[in-house]
Amino acid sequence: MTIEGECGVSTVAESKKTNSIDMLHGPLAKKIVLFSIPLAITSILQQLLNSTDAVFAGQWLGGDALAAVGGVAPIISLFVAVFVGLSVGVNVVIAVHIGHDDIDKIKGAVQTSAAAAVVCSLVLAVAGVLSTDFILAAVNMPAEAWAEGAQYLHVYFIGIVFLVIYNFGSAVLR
Repeated sequence: MTIEGECGVSTVAESKKTNSIDMLHGPLAKKIVLFSIPLAITSILQQLLNSTDAVFAGQWLGGDALAAVGGVAPIISLFVAVFVGLSVGVNVVIAVHIGHDDIDKIKGAVQTSAAAAVVCSLVLAVAGVLSTDFILAAVNMPAEAWAEGAQYLHVYFIGIVFLVIYNFGSAVLR
């Protein structure tokens, strides 16, 4: 069985092998749902990570550590949401270039997003570590949990480099 469109003739078996979603042809509702599932799973996994941090901190490190994790959770969620949103923007730019079948612009967008991911994540890591006390004061961190909150933020800001690069990389692949 063949499907003929503006882009030529392809077999159904070929399109199933690629495991991709053709957003250019046919109804969009199902395709949009299928496209959004990985985004939703990413957000759920991020929330599970934050919940796991809270469980381990409360169970093994005590109430001050739990207060530290809970106190900075909104700040961490803010950074994650910003970079997930930016990565969706990268996805849109690359998708437009794919729709126009412009290989040079696809390559340029991928390279630009990779460079932006590295630079932004490194800047955020350094700025985050340097502004830890300001962030803790802004969220009214209790004095008893201040040291644990600072330590948790330092670890998170250093690790955010990998989180940002992952989000941008997965946006490119989507």
